[in-house]
Amino acid sequence: YEALINNGMWELTELPSANKTPLDNRWVFRKKLAADGLQFKMEECKPVATPGEKMITESKPAVGVPYREAIGSLIYLSVATRPDISYSVSFLSQFKEKPQDHHWQGVKRILRYLKGTMKHGLHFGGGQCTQLRVYSDADYAGDQTDRRSTSGFVALLGNCAVAWGSRKQKSVALSTTESEFVAACHSVKELVWLRNLWDELRGKDNKKLPVVLMDNQSAIKLIQNPEFHKRSKHIDVQ
Repeated sequence: YEALINNGMWELTELPSANKTPLDNRWVFRKKLAADGLQFKMEECKPVATPGEKMITESKPAVGVPYREAIGSLIYLSVATRPDISYSVSFLSQFKEKPQDHHWQGVKRILRYLKGTMKHGLHFGGGQCTQLRVYSDADYAGDQTDRRSTSGFVALLGNCAVAWGSRKQKSVALSTTESEFVAACHSVKELVWLRNLWDELRGKDNKKLPVVLMDNQSAIKLIQNPEFHKRSKHIDVQ
């Protein structure tokens, strides 16, 4: 017990006001990991409200900074319990080989954001909806260098995120519809895996079908009718 307390891995905390009982509820935190990320000379940094901001396009090379080590720590944290930093970490991880100064400033901003949100985590509440829901989205030609889009998704079970991700698409989308369609494809692949896992854990007694939610009507129509338009035939592999 003393070792756990001394290492800062556990601490007693007040029950959130919205929950009258801790029974059938789980809270998942990675406070220790978030604190470990501040070892990169950021212990006295000032917190910020967001993990990312608009960057300049070019600056001097970042020399003598632990960029790769910091990105490695942030990737582990973003995969574990912090979907809110997933996009920023995914973007900055592209520059591990030759980071520039503005990339390092982006890493430091994520660390400053974590400094102010160490107590943020995931809450799994008992008796909530057991229907899997996946929200899918994409930007269009968001990367100013190669014009590729970025896909993002978050899967919810019982109103809590159970899977999430953000990654650049492998091909250049020629329209917003195409970028959203490709993002939905990635999201559905994750959803199929989650549904199979859920069936193994609980048996196939859940009659509620998974739901995919997206905000692009053209992409929705294309999914519902693959022959929607001849100009979409170049993406029929997806």
